[in-house]
Amino acid sequence: MNVAAQPPRTDYQHSWPLLAARHDIGEWRHKVGIAARALGADHDAVHVARLGVTELLGNVCKHVAEPQCQLVVAVEGEVLCVRLFDRSHEAPRVTTPDHLAESGRGLWLLRELAFDIGYTLTTGGKWVWLHCALNAGTAVSRAAHGCDLGSSSTTPSRR
Repeated sequence: MNVAAQPPRTDYQHSWPLLAARHDIGEWRHKVGIAARALGADHDAVHVARLGVTELLGNVCKHVAEPQCQLVVAVEGEVLCVRLFDRSHEAPRVTTPDHLAESGRGLWLLRELAFDIGYTLTTGGKWVWLHCALNAGTAVSRAAHGCDLGSSSTTPSRR
């Protein structure tokens, strides 16, 4: 998992303030899918974005006391970015899942599907983000993007 100083700004984005609640995750998956398609994402990118928002909001519901969040879906060059701000300062941890465990696979799975995931700590909390190729025609490799395949929250790398 990578750590960035500040999330980049872009003019091609959709952004929503929200209160994280498990019963609303399906609605946010739908909104993120619509936003990603409107930004030019193909089926695979939409799938990763929807899975990502499910995991990120689920983690807020499970691990963060305050449900206030900011969700952003943006395009940066040829990359689709999904970012979620929450009020926790605890860095997310990507762990290798126990095959018998009922939970604990989400961030690991996102790391396998997206070419980059990470977080940015701020004074008010943190941004957790994922990046994937906008579409197959503009696929961006991990190596070309400068991503460290072995990085995790316990051994973060800087972008």
